[in-house]
Amino acid sequence: LQTSARQAVAAGTDALILTGAGNGLETPLNKLILVRQVAPSTPIIIGSGLNIENIDEQFRYADGAIVGTSIKDQDGRAINPDKAAALVEARN
Repeated sequence: LQTSARQAVAAGTDALILTGAGNGLETPLNKLILVRQVAPSTPIIIGSGLNIENIDEQFRYADGAIVGTSIKDQDGRAINPDKAAALVEARN
């Protein structure tokens, strides 16, 4: 993982996206820490699993996120505006 991050930075990447094992699964904190160590000035984007419970911890090491699953309605189809607003508020 660290080698891939170094190579991406050396190639001029604008950002690094890190994910969990699947849609909606949390990006492991140890991955964020390892990549932040080798790419301290490159933006890191959380690619999966960000939610209201882990947002503060994840954003200690990440600069942004791709969010979907945690802000959808129960059926998983539509974005729930209240859930989206709560996630944004949790970060502010």
